[in-house]
Order: sequence, then C-alpha cells, then structure tokens
Amino acid sequence: GANNVITKFREGDIVINGKGGQSRDFIHVDDVIKIMIASLEWKGLIEVGTGISTTILSLAQMFNKPIKFGKPVSEVEYSVADTTMLKKLYRKELKKLEV
Repeated sequence: GANNVITKFREGDIVINGKGGQSRDFIHVDDVIKIMIASLEWKGLIEVGTGISTTILSLAQMFNKPIKFGKPVSEVEYSVADTTMLKKLYRKELKKLEV
C-alpha cells in the first residue's frame, strides 16, 4: 500500500520499476478511518480515495533523493478512485499528500 511505498522511499534507496509513470491515488489513513465511521449508515458501495492521480515518479521526487530506475514489471498502470459518490456523502476536506 501507500505507506509501504512511502516508508521504502523515506528509509532506503528509491528504486522505481520502469519509468515511474504508474499512477496511484494516495489517501491518508486518518481520512480512511473517518470515512469508514461516517459510512456505517450509508447504503451501497463507495470508492474511497482522493480522486487525485499521483505518479510514482512524482512521489519519488518529493523526497529529494537520487532515484534509480529498475526494469519494468507487470503491474497496474493507473489506479484512482472515482469519488463522485464519496463527495456527495462525505463533504469534509481530505489531507494532502505529504512525505
């Protein structure tokens, strides 16, 4: 998950598979918990995320450390939550991505 990537980048060498164009939707665990509690009374499925796409390369660059590029691996290229329903039901602002 996101914490695993951020911890790896913070504590060790930054190695990216391929060119780093893979994108993810990073959400703070505090926001996930608040949304889970609020959603106890909601009906249906709701995607939880920020709806903001962040590439692995741009995440790595936030650490101001040298970046190494490894060989590409088979993985999801793009993963971002559709927050349409979440925005209707949860109107609080989510935390910004920080490293």
